[in-house]
Amino acid sequence: MSSQRAEIKACVCHWLEGIVDEPLQAARFRRRKASLIYSRKVGESVQRIDVAIQHHPQDAPNAAAAISPDLEVRMDSVNALVMEMVAGDHELSGVPDVTLWEPIAFTSGNKGLGARWFIYQPDSVPGAITEMREFLRKWTIPFLDHYTTPSDICGAYDRGDGRVLQGLPQPLRVVAAMLLCGRNADALRVMEQWFGKLGPRRQYHRVFEYLEARAD
Repeated sequence: MSSQRAEIKACVCHWLEGIVDEPLQAARFRRRKASLIYSRKVGESVQRIDVAIQHHPQDAPNAAAAISPDLEVRMDSVNALVMEMVAGDHELSGVPDVTLWEPIAFTSGNKGLGARWFIYQPDSVPGAITEMREFLRKWTIPFLDHYTTPSDICGAYDRGDGRVLQGLPQPLRVVAAMLLCGRNADALRVMEQWFGKLGPRRQYHRVFEYLEARAD
């Protein structure tokens, strides 16, 4: 790590300790010293908020860095069932031990509301960290509070919750969650919706076969 990158990380960690740690601890998130990652175990999930730092962002050449946090949710029961459905094929499953990953910007439900804060000189860091804290408190933590179980995954899908980033591997998590909730017919409906066309159906034939066997 270059000297400048190390200095920026140390400065961000310093202000995380002073500005963000306490309110996130109230939500049961913990951060190790000198780490940029907050984590907690809640419901059936392990959740992380990564205060990722982008150095020398191209869209802001005068900035030294940008704080661009993302979130990650892991539910072992969902992940294990996804791998069972695809017969261990990582190309079909996506990242096998991650249930949801996305930039925290999505948790506002407002595509025009960004969640990225630029760092210029050291005195700009506390302001950026304060704005990030308020975003986390208003949007990200409330979202994560209601995304802790397979039932929550199903509910978000049923509502068409725009706060969940839908990449192609993500519907497989919905299918697995519906199976875990005893909603076998709905699981097959989701597969048909996302993978029912000839090409995807051929690619994901193992999952269709798995669901058809569960329906017997």
